[in-house]
Amino acid sequence: MERAPNFTVQLTRPSRFPRERAKEALADELKSKMTNLLPPFVLPAYNAKLDRLVPDQSLPLTPDPTPPEEGRRLDEVFGSDRQVDRFRSDFVFAEFDSTYGPVGISPLERERQLYPSDYLRLMLSGALAGVVRTALFLPVQSVKVRMQTDQNLGRKGFIPALKEVVTTEPTGNLFRGIDVALTFSAIFGFFSFGVKEYLSRELVIQFPGLNELLAVILASIASVVITLIFATPWEVLTTKIMARSERFWGFSLLKDLLQESLPKAVSELYKEYWLLTSKELAFVTTKFLIFDSLREALLFFVPAFVEAQPLLIACFCGALAGACGAITSHPIDTIFALRTTGGGTEIPSLDKLFRGVGARVLIYSPGIALTFLVYDAAKTYFGVGGNALMQTLDLLRPS
Repeated sequence: MERAPNFTVQLTRPSRFPRERAKEALADELKSKMTNLLPPFVLPAYNAKLDRLVPDQSLPLTPDPTPPEEGRRLDEVFGSDRQVDRFRSDFVFAEFDSTYGPVGISPLERERQLYPSDYLRLMLSGALAGVVRTALFLPVQSVKVRMQTDQNLGRKGFIPALKEVVTTEPTGNLFRGIDVALTFSAIFGFFSFGVKEYLSRELVIQFPGLNELLAVILASIASVVITLIFATPWEVLTTKIMARSERFWGFSLLKDLLQESLPKAVSELYKEYWLLTSKELAFVTTKFLIFDSLREALLFFVPAFVEAQPLLIACFCGALAGACGAITSHPIDTIFALRTTGGGTEIPSLDKLFRGVGARVLIYSPGIALTFLVYDAAKTYFGVGGNALMQTLDLLRPS
């Protein structure tokens, strides 16, 4: 959306001129700046009777055109296909203060063009956000995988399962596979955020009539498919290590797989690519649909609060949307964990499909809110936060 700029029209030592002379000088200055923008007969001129700027009176409709007559003239000149220029013209003929510019016009802002360096910083922000979330919730993820692949733990709730692991095993077991888990989150955050940020903008540019939410969902789907090409092996290794391995480091398992047979290792690490993709797509689609619906509802009921606290609203909606996405995609996550660890190819019963769902909701509810916070803070730190990407348009600059 475009909004008009907050700019100042300065005259040279305006205090030396009476009010009428100052406005005449302003009209001359604007006319020189807008020669390339407006047709000659709608360039601004000062009207002493109306005490404001009007279209040039060299070809007047009436000696003193009324606002509707001015509007009709501008509509005839620009038509429906040059609305930005039409707005600029209307802006010129608004009431002007000789020093501070137009009265009652808000800034016209839009996001500036993003360059590869901007997208790189957005990708680094996404990687950092993913790493922070994974590091904090790694013990929860470990217990979740154990509940999905261990029948004894799976029959219990998350808290009893966590207590059993803590009391019967070394505490370090909760952090098994931390190396490959953090590698997965860094790669996934790096590519998924970067691809989504790029495609969501590009789709709107290439298809102006495309709904923005649909553009974000399509961009997210593409980002998942592309990102998992690089990230799938690390998620497979993480699940294997957390489930049944006596190892602590995932890279040692990767080394053994590669030394045994490269083709076999590649096959084993990528055989569940499409299953992992379907899980992430189910999560992403649900998350964005719920997020947008919640935000629109809040915008309807408490618009002032939503506008004043956008980050808080994003965290709140993201937490609820993340919980819904986690529940929707959890059965596929369970099947992925079982197949990755050799638990069989048959689809388990409904109660088994939802084992560990509480742990996953914990990861993706406050976890998504945390991701929003870290991502926003990282973008600001790297100079690609919301305000840093905005530019104020100069309506008086010739086209």
